[in-house]
Parts: sequence; C-alpha cells; structure tokens
Amino acid sequence: GLDALVAIGGDGSLRIATALAKHGLKVVGVPKTIDNDLASTSVTFGFHTAVQTAVEAIGRLHSTADAHRRVMVIEVMGRDAGWIGLFAGLGGTADVVLIPEIPYDLDVVCEKIQERYDDDGHGFAIVVVSEGAKPKDGSAVYIEGAGAGRNARLGGIAEVLAQQIGERTGRETRSLVLGHLQRGGEPIAYDKVLALRFGAAAVQLLEEGKFGCMVALDPPDVKAVPLSEATAHIKTVPLDSDVVRTARRLGVSFGDCGTAARAPRGGGPRAMRGPPFRLSGVPDDRCRSPRAARDPRRTRTRRAPGAPDVGPGGGLRARSRPEPVVRPDDPQHHAGPRAHRRGSRRFAVDRRRR
Repeated sequence: GLDALVAIGGDGSLRIATALAKHGLKVVGVPKTIDNDLASTSVTFGFHTAVQTAVEAIGRLHSTADAHRRVMVIEVMGRDAGWIGLFAGLGGTADVVLIPEIPYDLDVVCEKIQERYDDDGHGFAIVVVSEGAKPKDGSAVYIEGAGAGRNARLGGIAEVLAQQIGERTGRETRSLVLGHLQRGGEPIAYDKVLALRFGAAAVQLLEEGKFGCMVALDPPDVKAVPLSEATAHIKTVPLDSDVVRTARRLGVSFGDCGTAARAPRGGGPRAMRGPPFRLSGVPDDRCRSPRAARDPRRTRTRRAPGAPDVGPGGGLRARSRPEPVVRPDDPQHHAGPRAHRRGSRRFAVDRRRR
C-alpha cells in the first residue's frame, strides 16, 4: 500500500492534494511554482529562477530596441498574479509594468511611452506585461477557453498591446512572449537551497506523522501550514507593497493614475545602466568625477538631438581625429603611418624626458 504522498507543485496540484487529504490519504505538500501565488508561504521555489531568466531576456532586448528605436512589449507568465511581471520589470529596468492586480489605462501607457521619446531623449521603451494583465473595463486575453479538467489558457496580451501602442503612438513596436523559457533551465542557487530546505522539512513532517500540511517559508524559518489554508486563495501582489512603491518612485508606470510623478531627467530605473551624463551647455556637477572637477575638458557630455558638436573653446569639433604630429628629426618621420605607430611609444617617452 501507499504509506504517504509528498505532493510537489502549485495551486492546482496542491488543491488535488488537499482533496486527497480530506479522503484520509496521508499527504504533505511542497510549494513549487514559478507564479509564487501560493498563500501562507513567503516564496515558492522556482520563482526567483523564472525572474532571473526574464530579467536576462529583457536585458538583451535593450540593445536591439535602442538600435532600431522601437517599443518592445515582453509578455511573462504568472497567470492571475503579477509577481513575475513586477520583479522582472523592475529588475530589467522596464518603463511600463502591467500586472493583473492593477488594471491599466491604454492612454496612460502610451503617454509614458511618448514621454520616453520626447522628453527624456531616449529612442526606445520597454514594456513588461503579465499574461493575466487586463485593461480597465476589459478582460484578460486567452488563447483557448476552459475545458474538461483544464483551466482556460492565458496568453496573447503582448501582441494585442503592441498593436494598440503602435497605432496610437506611431512608434515601431514589437512583441515577444518568453513562454516556457521561464520554466526551464538550471535553477539559481537561491532556489536550490530553498528546495533542499523544503524537502528536508517535508521528510521531517512525515517522520513526525504530521499530515495534511504544506511546508512554507516564514523567514527565517520553514514551518508547516494546513493544506486547506495554503490553497484557500491565490496570493496576489499587494498594491501597497514595498516593491510597488519602489517602482513608482523610480518612475515606472503601471498604466494607472496612481503612477508616481515623472522622474527627473537622467533619473528613473535607467539611471542604473551607466554613469550619469549631461546635455551640452548644461552644467551638472553631479556628473563630474574628482578628476573631471580639476579638468573641465574631462566632463562626459551627450549632445541633445540636433545640437552642434561644440568644443570647450566654442568652435565646432572636427568629425575626424587629427593626424599625430611627428618631430622632423624623428627617424620614423618618412617611414609611413605604420612605422609611426610602431615608434609612437618611443616618441612619447622622448617627450616625457624633455
């Protein structure tokens, strides 16, 4: 006979385990789902690996979006919970993050994208959308409806949203669905350790004869909670959570009227991508390193669109690098450019000695 059953999975698998436990089967549950939507546990294992995969994919899309001045709309998993979309969007420095918990207004989304092009001086925008996101007074997008023994399949929101954004803003827009890439591959170290902790706790519950429970993370400990409590409802993103507030402070738009005020020029989540810059003719001491403070010519600048390339003296900079000056008595003087490159190091040493 069957001594006991360890059920490993998400809300669907553990609901079945809950029903079996009610019929007298000895069951212990282990929360494993990338959606992170199981109640009574701080996090499920698999979630952070899925977020890492999504963040890496979003990072790779920045360069192609920038090169072609496009709006990129990336669809991530999560069903009716926006945990993956929220964490991946914030970690991937997205401009817009759309999750099921916050119905979005398309006008607000397009306004944020247009702001990226017009005011911030950037030529692209990144939108991360959870597969269960829905517009105000609208519904989620489904690939297929529910059937016997299966739930309706969410999917396709990125393609719909990309078409709407392109039509409203006139910007070239592309969509991408990460899909099952988020569910595969080697787990990150955090998930490996968490899975081992859950597994050891589940075996301990079996040894102690505590059935009808699920192991759950309640930092810093792993504890046992009733299966019925863990599967009573799905865990969604709290609208007042610290992660949501952090995203708003950084200028991320959730497509609603509660979006924080626009971040100052040069700020927002993209400020993490590299050193700050200033527009030509606009002094900004925050952009200057100690070495640059001693030599104003070292201040890093970025020209505004259409602005002339003006040097420190007020004249236009040459578009090509000037030819090196060689002393007439240099033995490499008449030996051609290749020979000069070979002798350039010795020539620099001579100048220092003089």
